[in-house]
Amino acid sequence: MSRDEKDFIEFARKRLNQGTDNLDPDTRHKLITMRNRALDVQENKKWFPEWAPLPAMGLLTGVLFIILTYAKPVTVPKLDTGLEDLEILASIDQLELYEDLEFYDWLANENYEAG
Repeated sequence: MSRDEKDFIEFARKRLNQGTDNLDPDTRHKLITMRNRALDVQENKKWFPEWAPLPAMGLLTGVLFIILTYAKPVTVPKLDTGLEDLEILASIDQLELYEDLEFYDWLANENYEAG
C-alpha cells in the first residue's frame, strides 16, 4: 500500500468512528453486535457446506444394507482331521483287531440260529 492509501484509510476510519461516538448506548451495542456477527460469519464461511456429507452417508448406508442383506456367509467345508486314525495308530496293541476287521464284521453279521 502506498502512503496516500494508508492516509485515506486512516482518515476514513477516524471520520466513521466520530459518527459512532455520538450514538446512544443501545444503538452502539446493536451495531457492535451486528459487526461481530458479520465478522464471525465471514470467518466461518467454508467452501464445503455442512450438509454435503449427508448424501454420501445415506448412500453408504444403503450400500451396506444391500450388501448385508444379500451377502451369503461363506461356509467352510468341515475338514477331516483324522483324529480317529491317529487314535488307532497311537494304540499299538489294538492294531491286530483292525487287521482282522473283516472277520469280526462277518462274525457280527453271522446268523447263529442257522447252524
